[in-house]
Amino acid sequence: MIIIILIFFVILSIIFSIYPLYKNGDTLELIVVFVILTLSCIYGTQFYLDTYILPNPNILIDKLEFLAKAMESYFEI
Repeated sequence: MIIIILIFFVILSIIFSIYPLYKNGDTLELIVVFVILTLSCIYGTQFYLDTYILPNPNILIDKLEFLAKAMESYFEI
């Protein structure tokens, strides 16, 4: 059932976000959407199959917390 939901999510994403970006020629936004879509599909498949293809996102967030704090202090008004 989860695989069907993932496929449905991919189809909806292609119809509503990727196709208009491709049609307008927004290549940078198209790359960002494609990367996010790919990561979400991989994490969904990883959850369904109970495997570890990509690292746990919580570990990645903990490792990059210093970067987020630095950016927050830089853009603080």
